[in-house]
Amino acid sequence: MKSQNGIRLLPIFGVYALAAMSGLASAPALTAQTAVVRVLSSSDSGATTVAAPTPDFHYVLRLEPSADGKADSMRVVVAPFVGPRGQRIVPTWTVNDSAGTRVFAIGQFGNAEVAISASLPDVGTYVSYVSLVKDKDRRTWPLVVNRTRAMPAALVSAPAFRADVFPGSSRTMLLTVKDTSGLGAVLYWPTVESVSLVEANNKVGMEASTVTIDSSSDTMTLHGNQSKAFPVTVSKLGAGQYVASFRVAGPSTAQSLQEVTLLLRSAWWWFVLIVVASVAAAGVLKYWTTTLRPQLTARAQIASVREALMKLVPTGTALNADVTRVIAAIRSGLDQAESSVVTTATAADDATADANRKLRLLPGWMAMYSQVESTEPATLRMSFIEQLTTIGDSLVKPLSEAEVQPMSEKIKAVGTALATAVDSQVTKALDDLDAIVTQELMDKASNPALTAKLTNDVRAPLASARQKMATNKAEARVLIDAATVAYARIEAEESLAWIGKVVMPLGASQDRWNEMKTIVSGLLREALAASRPEVAMTAWRRGSTEYLRGLTTALQSSAAARSKLVQGINTRTAEDRKALVVKFTEVSNALNEVVVHLETGDLHGATNIYRKSETALNDLVASIPEFSQQQGGPGQEPTRGAVA
Repeated sequence: MKSQNGIRLLPIFGVYALAAMSGLASAPALTAQTAVVRVLSSSDSGATTVAAPTPDFHYVLRLEPSADGKADSMRVVVAPFVGPRGQRIVPTWTVNDSAGTRVFAIGQFGNAEVAISASLPDVGTYVSYVSLVKDKDRRTWPLVVNRTRAMPAALVSAPAFRADVFPGSSRTMLLTVKDTSGLGAVLYWPTVESVSLVEANNKVGMEASTVTIDSSSDTMTLHGNQSKAFPVTVSKLGAGQYVASFRVAGPSTAQSLQEVTLLLRSAWWWFVLIVVASVAAAGVLKYWTTTLRPQLTARAQIASVREALMKLVPTGTALNADVTRVIAAIRSGLDQAESSVVTTATAADDATADANRKLRLLPGWMAMYSQVESTEPATLRMSFIEQLTTIGDSLVKPLSEAEVQPMSEKIKAVGTALATAVDSQVTKALDDLDAIVTQELMDKASNPALTAKLTNDVRAPLASARQKMATNKAEARVLIDAATVAYARIEAEESLAWIGKVVMPLGASQDRWNEMKTIVSGLLREALAASRPEVAMTAWRRGSTEYLRGLTTALQSSAAARSKLVQGINTRTAEDRKALVVKFTEVSNALNEVVVHLETGDLHGATNIYRKSETALNDLVASIPEFSQQQGGPGQEPTRGAVA
């Protein structure tokens, strides 16, 4: 049976059922097209199929009694919906706005409304069963809900977005999304699918990244027919017509692809800027060619000279005063040239040319200075240092190209003269040491151990050096240096041994004697530890000189004391006493000659005179028996054998 509005009525237990769709009170009002849903139950089973475009599902079943039916003691049961993914969703229902599980009755001309509600979030088919129970009888029919997607929201914009742009610029526009379903929707932020340039009715694909959307969250919520604007940034696009495709979709909304036309034109002021830039470029080019480039070139040349100077003399390099003076003068000239670059580049060119000429001479001059300063002995250096200082005076002044070659020849001449002087010094050192050793062997012939050391450690290397003088002077110099160090050590060892045996002469101060021995021992130990010949020989000579000077002073004091004692001997005549005083005076005078030889550096001559004076004084004291009687016996000689 059908009602007047075409909705099918289902006779159940003498009751006609009328089905309709309706929204909850809190939900947006449904339109006329969706408020009443036709019950498609033409089949014998009475299955009802309903379309639901939103998650909030509401279904109203109206029950009317039939003419001959009994509509009392009934109740309605609605089974859970089974969703497209097999999930079970429990519905709620009411009967005439009261609890759906209660027993109700319908009067002869009345009706009952069964309102079924459920939340169906996913798109798909949901199946439930509605049962009408009376006493022990139950009648059931299926309720099928097709959950469809809502109508897509529309992307609303002006007919075309227009903007002024210039190369590399970016512009921001506002596009609007509007809910067209009237039901409200949750949408993802629109995404850019493609950007195309329209040329002669053709579209040329562009990078989609040229149009970006600034989103503040993952989704946006629109109520029924609500609109919402969002910013879209256009960047890296030149003037022209573009079409941007945007995709609009939501978790429960059908997606749509919509296009927006972008009309971009070059800004009027861009052309003005091009003209101004052209004029400025011409001015800059002129400034570059006439001023800036010469300045930069001059600064680059100065920097190049500084770098070359830095490589030649790295920071922290130890330099003597003369070399430091020349380097400082060159750097000062470069500093002045750099400060003058702003006014004129010519001065900088002259300064860099002058510095480059000096840099050609500086390596050879510095190398020669280093060679002279390392030359041994130091007495050879003075004249050559004076010559190099004169050359340094020329290097601190402006230097012309014509002066470079003559000055280079002067530096080479210093090297040649130095080599000649060194060769002569090597020959002289060989001859001098050979003569000293020869004399020493003669003087110490009674000491076999000492003569053996001198022969093996000194005389033999000197003989080898003499053979190599004609072929390899450098190797000869090494042998001479080794022999010199060996000689200084042998003599230092011998002197240290003798110092421990010498008895302090009568008349000497014990404190001064001990002080002298300490100083001399220290100098002799320096000679033993030295590896350089000049240092070893200097330490040994100083130690031997101080030792001999101390012995001489002590012996002079002893002679003076003995001379006074002689004058008090009453057993002698006045003439005898006077004669003895004269002899003591002769010894003192001879000891004065020892001091003179020590001052002139003649250690060998001073030693010989000291030995003779020592022997003469000891013999003189021994010839005066009164000394033994006055002083208690033998052993009172001033000193004997104090010098090895």
